[in-house]
Amino acid sequence: MNKIILRVWLQLKEMPLFLRFLTVISPAGILMILACLIPLRTYGINGSVVSYGEFWASGGGSIGIAGGALIATIGVGIFERRKCTKQLIAAVVVTQDVLALMAVGEAQKDEILGGLVFFIFLNALSVWYLFFKKSVKSYFESERDVQQTGDAGKPHTL
Repeated sequence: MNKIILRVWLQLKEMPLFLRFLTVISPAGILMILACLIPLRTYGINGSVVSYGEFWASGGGSIGIAGGALIATIGVGIFERRKCTKQLIAAVVVTQDVLALMAVGEAQKDEILGGLVFFIFLNALSVWYLFFKKSVKSYFESERDVQQTGDAGKPHTL
């Protein structure tokens, strides 16, 4: 157990700050899934209180489970230094921005220029951080397992 805790601690220390944040909050994805599967008394959708059945009928349960799985998957991918995680994070950022713009009503389309500029900036910043920032690039390019020299002088994986 102590070896696992040490490995997690060492791995987190090596991560760039924002990747560390995403990894630490990733267990919240499991909690999201559980919150969708365990029938609570009521749920809230768009400010309205709905029952468990209505929550699932509206698509809230499916979206919650998909979102929770995505959050957990991203955390594991970052922890295990899987390069495809960078593409997944970028796809999530771009997709949520596109969906937000699609949800804007016709009456509000003239008023979204500021939001559109912000979305473009956020997408560009995300791509730069994930693919061009030196610390993030080197984190994903380094060895997947944290190495440490043991008592016998032989490297072993924690």
